[in-house]
Amino acid sequence: MDQLDNYQARLPRLEKHRIQLIAVSTDDETAIKNTSRRFGQQYIFLSDKDLAVTRQYGIANEKNLPHPALFLVDRQGNLIWYYASKDFKVRPTA
Repeated sequence: MDQLDNYQARLPRLEKHRIQLIAVSTDDETAIKNTSRRFGQQYIFLSDKDLAVTRQYGIANEKNLPHPALFLVDRQGNLIWYYASKDFKVRPTA
């Protein structure tokens, strides 16, 4: 959960720029609620159990699991910047 803590620490700076952080996970909604409650993150968690978002953004690996990724999307839905790692041990930081 170090990655989530890293993002949490940056929230005040992101909020100054009117950036909303949304975390997407393949966990089901119950697991996501438990993670959110346990770690107290102040951002939105969404479930991508059916991998629709993973496929839409083209970040599935050969085992049909998502690569760790970070996307910046503006309010109009335009992709501004992204990072995707092919190594699940390499995670994007805030």
